[in-house]
Amino acid sequence: MKKRVGRPGIDPAYRIRTKAWFNAVSQASGGMNAGQLEIMFGTSRDNQKYKPGARPGLWGKYATGYISPKFKPDIQGRPSIVERVEEVFPGTSKWMTLPFWDVLSQKSMTMQEIKEIYLSLPDEICSMIVADDYEQSKGTALYWRIPTDWMDLYDELFEIGTLEAATAILTLIKEYETTQRYDQHMYGAAYWGKIARFLNHYPPLSPLIPEINQIVGKYFSAVRYPTKDGGYEFIGKDILEYALAGRSF
Repeated sequence: MKKRVGRPGIDPAYRIRTKAWFNAVSQASGGMNAGQLEIMFGTSRDNQKYKPGARPGLWGKYATGYISPKFKPDIQGRPSIVERVEEVFPGTSKWMTLPFWDVLSQKSMTMQEIKEIYLSLPDEICSMIVADDYEQSKGTALYWRIPTDWMDLYDELFEIGTLEAATAILTLIKEYETTQRYDQHMYGAAYWGKIARFLNHYPPLSPLIPEINQIVGKYFSAVRYPTKDGGYEFIGKDILEYALAGRSF
């Protein structure tokens, strides 16, 4: 079998990120579609204006998540398309930089990466997980993770019910994968199912919730948990669907 060549596929989480950004821009513009935004902003490659009737430009690909826009200046210092759009529609660029996408992605994470996600979250959430004195130690403290009752922590994050709290729940799932705490990890599916409903409060994300849930469901369906006899077991399909629908196991 020949190996596939070419550009690597985009992680589904980052495809959704681009779609969320496009949705935010379209909503901020009053409902402009891809063609209209292409006319307004041109492309990130040459800044040329889009001509009606031409083949779909980059904005059509942003709308589908097929390609991701650049969000940093180029080597000549020219602003990226995300930066130029931000000048016209403030607040849209944040959808490209949310830590939510990193913990939604398929990649495993180190404890250092997990810690950085927690530290990026609002104090209300970060202080539940990271010791208050950790930042005062300028990162020199060996231990930073607050001992917590994991179920209480999941419950408290659910009560907060924000995108940042949803980010924290996904980060906990990544943490419990890294630390091999499979009971806590398994129950993350049920708590994600509960808090995912709150994402409807964010218009750029609302139409993308089924795709987001599909990523989380695919992730959990592939996990095998060890049993006391040395074997493995999966979360049953019916049980997983029940949990991701926002119900408990």
